[in-house]
Amino acid sequence: MLISKNNIDSIFKCKKSSVETMKLKGYKLIKKLFVDNSGLGQPDEPAYTSNGFIIEVKKLISEYSNLTAKITNEGQFQVYVGLFQKIGKSKMQKVDNNTYKIDTDTGYKIRLHDTDIIEYNDNKIILNSGGYQTKTTRDRINKYLPAEYHLSQKNFEWFILDKGNGKITPFIDNIILNR
Repeated sequence: MLISKNNIDSIFKCKKSSVETMKLKGYKLIKKLFVDNSGLGQPDEPAYTSNGFIIEVKKLISEYSNLTAKITNEGQFQVYVGLFQKIGKSKMQKVDNNTYKIDTDTGYKIRLHDTDIIEYNDNKIILNSGGYQTKTTRDRINKYLPAEYHLSQKNFEWFILDKGNGKITPFIDNIILNR
């Protein structure tokens, strides 16, 4: 969410994104702030209260004009809010809703939100759900997998079908498939 002095109160509506994803989108991390999100924090605690947070963000906006705010990490009572400045072009190509292709030195990755769900390297494919074994994750993996593989689900368990040899393998995060 782009934050300026005109909409600074909107910072409390910022969405979540990793620092790595923001860098790939062409942003530079200016500052990461540790902020209380319970509303019960006190000024003498390590996490900024909402008032202290706004004061710090105002200082940074006066220095940088416009910043983009993202929650980069969250706990039960606190969050880390990253303030970013756009410095370049995105290294990610949007290929689907919330899904990006990222070229690497040895191949490319398909990223859904902040999770690299498929990584193509030289002669292998690495699959990862990021702990989110959802229909959307499964659909995206299947969409970008080579035709000889299919990810399916039965009784809430995921399986990889190798259509070439008929082999069925239980899915685990970071499973490696041969190309």
